[in-house]
Formats: sequence, C-alpha cells, structure tokens
Amino acid sequence: MTNEKTNEKKKPALKLKVGRVNASVFANDSERGKWYSLTLDRVYKSGEEFKRTSSFPHYELDNLEVVVQRVKEWIANQRG
Repeated sequence: MTNEKTNEKKKPALKLKVGRVNASVFANDSERGKWYSLTLDRVYKSGEEFKRTSSFPHYELDNLEVVVQRVKEWIANQRG
C-alpha cells in the first residue's frame, strides 16, 4: 500500500503474530469515517530462504481464528 500524498508505504496501525500467521491492520479514512482493512499471511521456510504466502494449511486454522478474533477486538476498542 502506498500513501498517494507522500508516495511512501503506509504503515499498519496494528501488527499481530500467532504461530506462523501474521496480521496487519491498516486504518483508512473516508468521507463516511474511519475504517480498517486486514491483510493475513504466513511465513514458511523454503530451503534456507524465508517466504510469505496468503495460503494457509488446515493446521493453521486455529491460529487464523485467534488472529482474526484479536483483530476484531482491537477494532471494536478503537471505535469506543
């Protein structure tokens, strides 16, 4: 994501990690008010190199569930 005004990468408002599952939450502003978007990825090792993917094996479902629940709670707290 890039910020159009400065052409810099937008930093996440929140980053979470559970197991190998990572979540980044971005705060966005619009004429209707603030809203949040979420990206999810997983880190894995291929040979000596670490890589990221948005594909998740079945055994990561519990970690995905925990990450999404924590994001939901964080967003609810931001809104008061």
